[in-house]
Amino acid sequence: MQEQGFPAAFFDTLLPERLKERLVLESLEFSQDSYVDDTLQQYFLDVVFNVEYKSRRGNKKIQLALLVEHKSSPDRFVALQVLEYMLAGYKHQLQNRPKDGKPYYLRPIVPMVIYHGQSNWQAKQLDQLFDQDYEEALPFNPRFLFEFRSLTHMSDTDITSIKYLLLRAAIIVLKFSFNPKQLFLNLRLITKTLSPGNSPRGIFVYMFKVLEKTYTKEQILEQIEPAMAIEVKSFYDKLIAEGFEKGTEQGIEQEKTNTIHRMKDQNFSAAQIAAAVDLPEETVKQILNR
Repeated sequence: MQEQGFPAAFFDTLLPERLKERLVLESLEFSQDSYVDDTLQQYFLDVVFNVEYKSRRGNKKIQLALLVEHKSSPDRFVALQVLEYMLAGYKHQLQNRPKDGKPYYLRPIVPMVIYHGQSNWQAKQLDQLFDQDYEEALPFNPRFLFEFRSLTHMSDTDITSIKYLLLRAAIIVLKFSFNPKQLFLNLRLITKTLSPGNSPRGIFVYMFKVLEKTYTKEQILEQIEPAMAIEVKSFYDKLIAEGFEKGTEQGIEQEKTNTIHRMKDQNFSAAQIAAAVDLPEETVKQILNR
């Protein structure tokens, strides 16, 4: 059976079963839409997907909004930012609705917040932010849910059950990005999911950057899956030979360039790409025009 693409594998792994049963993940496609404005940029990077939803009257489109939480420390009121985001999304739908005079129905937006910070945080839904003593007033307030996934909460069993290998490696690296010891202990598992000649250099650069101040080169290489040892050693030697900081910077920039072109191939806008790789939009356009 053909392996899922990265986005479909991500949602297949992290969405709740009750929703997945209604989705045709094979129909997942990137959307040009982005509902993050200047105010929300400090909270989220968003990537929006269109996907078919199996309703009683046939398949219809909904949107999945993947919101990657920017802030390194938990925000108790993140639900308010999600509410602001969804309102922007529905306003966008209204502004772009057909002008044929037919009744128009909004398409649901399913927001999913991804957090990989150091603190052990479980975000609160909007209704949990109110004092429940306001019993008769609460029904007049907005009600909605957002999916929240903290990678720090994912168990080893959950991670090793992920079928899409690159997604598995990326989640492990993100989960332990603030914990060099745990990242070091998981190096064998991470590199076991990768294959020689077909592994994103950005994963190696990120791992080395986290580990270099705590572990020696020899210690790191001893933890690498044997099948990957030659490739990882060669890349590590190259970083050291160039000067680790310089090499790391170049490696990250090259990975950003590769990511920019991959996202362009998937029909992302220059603005969405710029937000994703943390570069000015004009710089992204210059890279695409080279």
